[in-house]
Amino acid sequence: MVSVAAFHRLGSQIVLRKGHRLSIRQFKALFGVSPRVCAAIWKRIECRKLADRFFTPSKLLWTLLFLKLYNSEDVLAIMVGCTSKTFRKWVWYGIDVLGELDLIKWNNRYMRDVGALCLVTIDGTDFLIYEPTPWSEKWYSHKLNHGGLRYEVGVCIQTGWIVWINGPYPAGDWPDLSISRDGVCDALAPDEMFLADGTYRDGHGWCVTPTYNDPPTADDIMKGKARARHEDINSLLKQFNVLHHCFRHHRTKHGRVFTAVANIVQAKLQLENPTFQVHYDDNYDN
Repeated sequence: MVSVAAFHRLGSQIVLRKGHRLSIRQFKALFGVSPRVCAAIWKRIECRKLADRFFTPSKLLWTLLFLKLYNSEDVLAIMVGCTSKTFRKWVWYGIDVLGELDLIKWNNRYMRDVGALCLVTIDGTDFLIYEPTPWSEKWYSHKLNHGGLRYEVGVCIQTGWIVWINGPYPAGDWPDLSISRDGVCDALAPDEMFLADGTYRDGHGWCVTPTYNDPPTADDIMKGKARARHEDINSLLKQFNVLHHCFRHHRTKHGRVFTAVANIVQAKLQLENPTFQVHYDDNYDN
């Protein structure tokens, strides 16, 4: 097992001259997570035997550096002191390893359950890709005004943890409502609903959406806070530049990257930086 201090030291050695040390803030700016989260992720990789013996803690840090900075592979290879071919090989191997962490569990929506009708908030979030050639409106995201891929993210209302991801979908062909019908609606328990914004309203009884009362009731405010917290989770995903900037690699690789980043963000939420909590109970029979 590699200690927190060892990851701090190793990260400093990768990007600085010998004898210099990154602050925790600098470490997070470069790798997206703290040494503590790195150590926890590495422990899970070892315990679950997700990687071969040639995938070292240094290569995990290479992968995090790539996901956080998303600079060109040639530049990042120079930073870590290897060839571009070697860097590329281990980064994409590491992305798949991070994607296998299995930290996002649908059953986690029952944690701290108070008997509410809605256990999760659901929202779609779009990510930039290069416009495919020939151009097709199936890829056009009205949220981004650009070509994009859309994912569905579910967050447990009581914990603020990510419990569901689904995608990618061509943003132009798949509105949020259609994606929910293609996945999360079938995963709901009998009589369970999810909380979402007005784009999910369809009258089928799967979803609770805003009522837009004026002035808003206490119930409206409670549900609005839960939906607002979900936007914070979406923004955490985009703190990694590989999801914030236009994706330079082929779009078929995007799902691997998204899953890896979602697991990293979930690890941060569980171990170190929980998002703000909301009081939520929509079971009015209690």
